[in-house]
Amino acid sequence: MLKDFSFIKEIPVFWRDMDAFRHVNNVVYFRWFKIARIAYFEKLGAFKPLPDTTIGPILVETSARYLKALTYLDTISVGVKSIHFSPEKIEQRYLIVSQRKNYACT
Repeated sequence: MLKDFSFIKEIPVFWRDMDAFRHVNNVVYFRWFKIARIAYFEKLGAFKPLPDTTIGPILVETSARYLKALTYLDTISVGVKSIHFSPEKIEQRYLIVSQRKNYACT
């Protein structure tokens, strides 16, 4: 499922990620996207200390399509790939896969 993604970050599902409906809360997926995005940029060497007067990258838009629920005691693999990369814009795609159930979640 993740063979077309240039970077993969493994993240455990913690109890704190769950909501009252006994599955991972929808907001948590965006935190996982951020964790994978930052790890990917670090791997590329894109994060260097910025001077105080420099404006860094700004997230302009984000969305998710939820496919299947995730639960506690799973580990996920977050695939990251850049669709468009220029000095003005980076467009990325993410795919979250459950390692326990081996299906795409988001």
